[in-house]
Amino acid sequence: MLISTFEVLLKPQFPKDAPSFPGGMDISKLSRAVIEGYFLTIANTNSFDVIASLIFTLEFPQDTTVGLPKSFRDFIDAVDITGKNIFPGNNSPAQLIPILTPERNKARLTFTIPKNATSLVILQPDFISQPQLLKDTNFESRGYVELFVSSQSKSDSAQLLVTPQLRGTFYKDLSAANFSDVGLDQIAYDLPTATGSSLFNFKLSKDPIAGATYVVQPKDFLFSIAEKVYGDGNKFTVIYEANKNVIGADPKVIEAGQVLFIPTL
Repeated sequence: MLISTFEVLLKPQFPKDAPSFPGGMDISKLSRAVIEGYFLTIANTNSFDVIASLIFTLEFPQDTTVGLPKSFRDFIDAVDITGKNIFPGNNSPAQLIPILTPERNKARLTFTIPKNATSLVILQPDFISQPQLLKDTNFESRGYVELFVSSQSKSDSAQLLVTPQLRGTFYKDLSAANFSDVGLDQIAYDLPTATGSSLFNFKLSKDPIAGATYVVQPKDFLFSIAEKVYGDGNKFTVIYEANKNVIGADPKVIEAGQVLFIPTL
């Protein structure tokens, strides 16, 4: 289900080539850099755990002079379910995994929201492992987000309360000796959702559906999944190509519990 658009930036507040103000004032003296991230709050209002999958879609710049991002590796994601931001790693409940569609411009984030719990998902430029981004300030990306709920959530329907938001942190000089010269400030504003409402209702199907995620069941094979979705088991390669990062090198071996994205033909 479509949620919202998003914008992720690490850019100057004003363009570097902006004209001077009347009177010759140098506009660059007023400008600060801004780190803008996408923050998505999802509340599970049900009496059971919900397995949620977010699909991020964007177009990467074709012009090699515009800087980052070049791939989803240039982003950082964090999931906060227990009051602590958990970044990608071996113990993370979520990983931003590229979906190997022909366009290679989709990535999936899957995690469990406990009953009556609220999670926060963050997507932003990866200035933690790429601190040079803070100096280059040349990162800009836009796209849209979809939300799916797994049939393994132990019900045939689920309700989620969803609030998308953009948050920006402004700074002048992070290495300044005086705190007043750092120039920190913040701004946050809510984004409209695709439905115009914050309450999303999901009907959960036990069968795989094109355009959604699917949790592999015991005795499943890619051939049988493709047969249910496309009416042709020989199209299992479409599902495999989109989920190589999850399945591994052998398309004949899938495991119960794996979360696959089922592409639309």
